[in-house]
Amino acid sequence: MRILNAGNFLLSLLTRTYIFLLLTPSSTPLHFEFPTFPNNTITLIMSILTTSSSDSPKAKTPSEGASVGRVTYHEPFHLWKKSTGELADFTSNFTFFIESANDSNYGDGLSFFIATNGSSLNRTLGRGSSLGLPVDSQGNVSRNQLAVEFDIFHDGGTAVDDPASDHVGIDINSVKSITTLPWNASVLEVKGNRVSVSYDSGTKVPRAYVLHDLR
Repeated sequence: MRILNAGNFLLSLLTRTYIFLLLTPSSTPLHFEFPTFPNNTITLIMSILTTSSSDSPKAKTPSEGASVGRVTYHEPFHLWKKSTGELADFTSNFTFFIESANDSNYGDGLSFFIATNGSSLNRTLGRGSSLGLPVDSQGNVSRNQLAVEFDIFHDGGTAVDDPASDHVGIDINSVKSITTLPWNASVLEVKGNRVSVSYDSGTKVPRAYVLHDLR
């Protein structure tokens, strides 16, 4: 297990999310779970080159470069109370596999993100090193965006400055990670990854736990 604090590929995903809304004494946790993804689901919004099967959503990009897809939850949820500054805890658990159809020339990866509703979500889906994050025409992300990236392609540009190998990173208001850990994606072997992303409002620290080599 790795713990992190603050091309052409096919992605399969199963997800479970808990949002603990501790903003008032009467608040109750928000919980949504997708053990399977039937074609008639209306609780997910899929954008550009994404399809859904009975088992899991699949973001399949064609062989040409700079292709991208995104899946988002259809309903906004409350993580912050503006009048008091109170924050909510949240935990999201998901499992994913990336495969390249036995092609060793692949990239770039994927990201789990949370962004302010009605702001960056309508921006262009960031291609290449942006890993599908919503960016503007200059490649900038908006404020109030948290992402955990699972990067399978080294981009040494100054805007990103990736490590030289596959890695997991935490991105805050940027596509450049504030911290990273090495991660063996095993794309050609199609090994799975079980992930837990959490935020503790008491410590104000985001964490990502990655359990690799699921079969």
